[in-house]
Amino acid sequence: MRTAFGGTVNDVVLTAITGGFRDLLKARGELSSEKLVVRSMVPVSVRREAQKGSLNNQVSAVFVDLPVGLSDPVDRLASIRGQMDEYKRAMQAVDANSIIAMGNFVAPTLLSMGVRAALQAGQMWCQAVTTNVPGPRVPLYVLGKRMTSATAYVPIAGGTRCSIGIFSYLNTMTFGINADFDGYPDVDVLSGGIRRGIEQLLARAKKQTQEEVQAEAAVDAAAAAEATAAANGEAPKETPKKAPAKAGAKPPAKKAARPAKKATAAAAR
Repeated sequence: MRTAFGGTVNDVVLTAITGGFRDLLKARGELSSEKLVVRSMVPVSVRREAQKGSLNNQVSAVFVDLPVGLSDPVDRLASIRGQMDEYKRAMQAVDANSIIAMGNFVAPTLLSMGVRAALQAGQMWCQAVTTNVPGPRVPLYVLGKRMTSATAYVPIAGGTRCSIGIFSYLNTMTFGINADFDGYPDVDVLSGGIRRGIEQLLARAKKQTQEEVQAEAAVDAAAAAEATAAANGEAPKETPKKAPAKAGAKPPAKKAARPAKKATAAAAR
């Protein structure tokens, strides 16, 4: 999918989750317009390339509008990719340590009180939390037993009724959905929609890849034919595009006959 449409794994994951929320709202009859979005808080790493391997957390959060109103999964991916690219450009302009150190300007006691008050009062900035955690690509063992799978768990709090944790292990990726049952009694529709969103993107990616392969094969075949014709001393055949003739149009008259008559008369004199 990344090869066909570009973007990152996180962009594809968010697009699949967007498809899940779209199916959920559609099943509830709440899919009102194409401009409808579900805002999700997405933790992102602000660690630079030179800082990889350092044992500290360098994470910030962004708010992504999941375009649930768009019916085309490729359009949803393009929208999410544009938002994430814009956030990345903005974060690269500011040093990661400066972003994380902003909390030091507030006294710890006041910051703690503010966070507790906000959690008690609830918030209206986002409706979900989505986080993608890349796991190990090598098998892990506990007491000699190989771990077969792992699922992320993200708690819900502060008025956010749904959180989705994505965790990758070896060649698999799991989606751990944690939701308030009163707010999401139909959470199975959300999980099924996420799976369907991945299948839709995969089908479109395969179709686009096949079309690109066929187009490249046609170009290669044409180039090979021209090379063979050149080796045999033949002029390459050109097939210029012609505009389709209109119905009932008369063919153009030949104008080469009139100059030929003048030349014959001059020769006779």
